[in-house]
Amino acid sequence: KGEFTGRKNSSNYTFPLNQKWVYDKYQIYINKVIPTIFFKTTWCPQSIRNGKRGMPLKKWSTYPTKEEYLRCLK
Repeated sequence: KGEFTGRKNSSNYTFPLNQKWVYDKYQIYINKVIPTIFFKTTWCPQSIRNGKRGMPLKKWSTYPTKEEYLRCLK
């Protein structure tokens, strides 16, 4: 998760180092994707919107579905 970093989440300071290492070794640039921002600008998968129990989750209810996103592109 890239948005909220807790005590045990070290990706905020290790990701830039790993990103540079991968680029130096393989000449491949890696983008960091923050799920909430990515889903807000594109679409949210049904499995994420409904959660493990299959019930719609309030957090993701305002994010567009795949069908809504594709309709907007037309």
